[in-house]
Parts: sequence; structure tokens; C-alpha cells
Amino acid sequence: MRCLFERILTAVVCSIVLSTSAAYAKNSYQHLYNNPAAQAAFIKRKIREHFPPEAAEAMIKVANCESTGLIHWLPDGSLKKNIPKKGEKPTSARGVLQVLFKLHKPDYERMGLNMHNIDDYMRYARHLYDTQGPKNAWEECVVQMPKSVVAMLK
Repeated sequence: MRCLFERILTAVVCSIVLSTSAAYAKNSYQHLYNNPAAQAAFIKRKIREHFPPEAAEAMIKVANCESTGLIHWLPDGSLKKNIPKKGEKPTSARGVLQVLFKLHKPDYERMGLNMHNIDDYMRYARHLYDTQGPKNAWEECVVQMPKSVVAMLK
């Protein structure tokens, strides 16, 4: 009985924390949702904060390719979803770097990250950069980049 109570309590606390942080993100960045130019400038700053200086400009190009215009949030505040190519099924990819939420969920939860928080999202993207390498994590876009850009990536 105690174990069940602890599980329920943990679930309640987790949902309160997640809804609070989602509400905070919604209020903090709401001014960017309908302003693609401001959102792009903000995302560039965040990428420069979280990625190595020698790779930041290349990662901005990767993000631009992944999100088609450095868009992280949709006008309603939700993260930009994957738009599948004709004949393909949608994936769980979300945000400016199109992180696959379902695939990576155990990893980012283990790290204590909230993917709706832009800094946590960028921390996880940096984790992918460090552990998988950009050529694996964002292969579809990296293969389209000029060799000079790819050379800036790890």
C-alpha cells in the first residue's frame, strides 16, 4: 500500500513540476511565438550559449535546416513538430533541432531535463552532439552542408 501511495505522490509532484515549468516557459517566451525574426535571433543566442564556440555557427545552420527557419515554438507555444516528407509517417521530433522525443525520453528523463524548457532542450541537444556526434544526430541536414561547414562540427 505504501509503495502505491509513493508512486501516486511522485506522479502528482512530477505533473505539478512539469505543468509549472511549461507555464513558466509559455509566459517567458510568449513574445517570440508569433515573431519568427525575434525567435530566430533568440535561438541563435541559445545555440551559441550551449555549443562549443568553434561549432556554434555550424550548429545554427543545422538548426535552420532541421526547423526550416530557426523556429522552435509554434504560435500556440507548443514545440515545432516534425513535418514528414510525402509518403513518410510523422515522428516524435520536436523543436528547433528536431529531437526525437520518444526515442530519447529515457535519456533526457534520466538526466532530469524538461524538454519544454529551452535551456534543458539545448543541454540535451549538446548531449547528442557530444555523444552521437552531429553527423549521426542530424545526419539528414549535415550531409547537405558544404564541407567547410561540416569541418566546423566535431
